[in-house]
Amino acid sequence: MAAGATLAVRWVTRRASLITPPQFAPLLLSPLRMTYRAPSQLIRFLDPQPGWTVLDLGCGNGAFALPLARHVRCVHAVDVQPAMVDALRRRLREARLSNVVAHVAPATQLPFDAHTFDAVLMISVLPMLHDRDAALCEVRRVLKPDGVLVIGEERIEPEYVGWRTVARWAEEAGFTLRARESNLLCYTLKLGQKSEVRSQSPESRIQRPEVRFQNQDLGLRTQNSELIAHSHSSQLLTMSLNFSFDPLTNPASLCLSVPILALFVFLGYVAVAFIKDQTDARQRREHVEEALASFGVDRMRQAEFRRFVAGLLQKQGYVVRVPAPGR
Repeated sequence: MAAGATLAVRWVTRRASLITPPQFAPLLLSPLRMTYRAPSQLIRFLDPQPGWTVLDLGCGNGAFALPLARHVRCVHAVDVQPAMVDALRRRLREARLSNVVAHVAPATQLPFDAHTFDAVLMISVLPMLHDRDAALCEVRRVLKPDGVLVIGEERIEPEYVGWRTVARWAEEAGFTLRARESNLLCYTLKLGQKSEVRSQSPESRIQRPEVRFQNQDLGLRTQNSELIAHSHSSQLLTMSLNFSFDPLTNPASLCLSVPILALFVFLGYVAVAFIKDQTDARQRREHVEEALASFGVDRMRQAEFRRFVAGLLQKQGYVVRVPAPGR
C-alpha cells in the first residue's frame, strides 16, 4: 500500500510539475538529506577548481551553494521563488560569505551572458520544470564549451525519475554523459557538451563514461562492467551493464523498492508505539505520585507504611515523591 501511495503521488506531481514550496525549505537541510546527499560528496564528484564560476540552478535555500562557495571563485544561486532566495540570503549573512550572488529568475530565462559558467548544478530540479528542453538549452547557452553540467535526483522526491530518462533528456539537448555516481536514495550525473566530444580524438571517443555505484552503509562500490568479445571479423563489441532503480521506468526495481518502503513504514510504526508507551507510562507515574502524596498527607501518618509502598512502586520503575512526615 505504501508503495502504491508513493507511486500515485509521484504520478500526480510529475504531471503537475510541482516545485518545493518555501514552507518545506527546512527539509532541504534535514540531517537525513545531508547524509545521503552530502555536499562534500557532490563537491568531490564535481571536482571544482579554485578559479571556477558556478551556477546553482534551483538553489532553494542554499544547501549546496554555501559549501561549494568555499571551493570556487564565485557561485551564482538562482531560484524562481523569492521566498527561497530570501532564505538563502539570510543564511549568507549568517555565514558571512561574499562570493555567493543570489538571483530570482526562471530556468528558461537566465540573466547571464553566454559562456559564463564553468559548471552548472541542477539538484532535484529538472523533473519539476514545465519546459525542460528550454531550460537545458538555456543551461547550454550560459555554460562554457568545456564546462560540465551536474544533474542529481533523489528517490524520496515525488517527481523522481530514473537516471536513464534524465540522461536521455540531456542528450537530446546537446549533452553527453561523462560519469555517474549513485546510492540507494539518489544519483548524480556529470555531463559535457557534445561539441567537446566531437573535437576529441577517435581513440577517446570509444571510451565509456566512468560509472560508479556506492553505498556508505553497505560498503558497496561497483564499476561499470564491460564485456568485450571479438568476432571472426575482429570487430569490437562493448556492452554496458546498468540497472535503474526507478519503479516507474523499470518494474524489476520494485523488488528493491517495496522492501525499503516496508522497512520505513515498520520503523515509523515502532517509533510511534514507543513514544505512545513512554507517554502513557509517564502519565501513570504522575497519577500514582499525586494519589500517594495526597493519601499520605491527609490520612496516613505511619512512615513505615509510606516507605513500604514507595519501595514497591520504585521496584516497578515508578518515581515516587512522598511528602515528609508532618507536612
